[in-house]
Amino acid sequence: MKIRDLKKDVNYIFSHIIDECYSSLYYSPEIYQEHVISVMADALEKKSEFLNLINKTQSIENGEKKKYLSTITTDIFETSTELIDRLNDFPL
Repeated sequence: MKIRDLKKDVNYIFSHIIDECYSSLYYSPEIYQEHVISVMADALEKKSEFLNLINKTQSIENGEKKKYLSTITTDIFETSTELIDRLNDFPL
């Protein structure tokens, strides 16, 4: 997996989560908006965190790089799923 492609994937995934948060803010009642803003803040934080982790691959040896990137990819999937679930599971 190319590092550039992984960075593009992170930007794409978390940008869509943030877009979904904006849509939810527009159509949701005021009680729900605080929850949505919390999810949006977490998405922005995780996006930066993952991009920083990907940038650290320059200092990792080639043999360990594939395993490291695989772990990051799994974490990205789990985190994005968790954020979407948090956004959708708020009781009204």
